[in-house]
Amino acid sequence: MTKKYALQSTPSGWQFDNEMVLEEFVWDHLETLLGYQPLRRQHHVDGNYCDILTFTPSNQLVVMEFENIENRYVVQG
Repeated sequence: MTKKYALQSTPSGWQFDNEMVLEEFVWDHLETLLGYQPLRRQHHVDGNYCDILTFTPSNQLVVMEFENIENRYVVQG
C-alpha cells in the first residue's frame, strides 16, 4: 500500500500540512531522494531533539532539522 502525505495548496505552491508530515515524508524517502542511510528520528541531544540523523554514502553523519514554514531564527546550513 502506498502512503499518502497531507499537502495543502498555497499561493506560492504546495506545503505539507505540518512539520511532522514533512519529516515523515523525508524519512520514508531518504535513500531515494538523497541516497542517505536512515539512522534515527527525534534523537535527543543535550536537552534538544534533532528531527533526523542519517549517514551519507561516504559515512558522514548528517543532522536534519525541518521547518514547514519560514523561520528567521533557524540557522541555515
